[in-house]
Amino acid sequence: MPENKSQGEQTGMGIMQFFANLFDANELAPISRKLTDEQILLACQAEFPGRKIWEDFSDGSTKSKRYTVNTYRIKYNNGIMTRGVPPVRKSYRYDNRGRKVDPRYGMTPLLPEEVTHFNKLHSVSRIKKLDAHMKELGRG
Repeated sequence: MPENKSQGEQTGMGIMQFFANLFDANELAPISRKLTDEQILLACQAEFPGRKIWEDFSDGSTKSKRYTVNTYRIKYNNGIMTRGVPPVRKSYRYDNRGRKVDPRYGMTPLLPEEVTHFNKLHSVSRIKKLDAHMKELGRG
């Protein structure tokens, strides 16, 4: 086990970097190997076993918990995990057949035009957040 408790067991990465790497790798994976949010959560729990954060985590199928994989996906897609640098590939939620599904509940496969709309929303959101942050720092 790494000396630093915030480092992963196998990779030595921090949890944010581990999530970011999983999201990126999942987008590169073939359809037959896409991970669901449940599988992503299990991979994170295996890499960071016994951490208190998992008590407040949900796989996204219920609203009873504070955090979900989608919470981290939003941070990733908006560049928060990568110090304001947006990812090259947006992360999507996938079902067990490798189809892109609605980000909130993961039940409904997305149509191509919905994927386009999703990308536009995230792009606008990310730009507005970055602009607001830069203004706070007196750089905008």
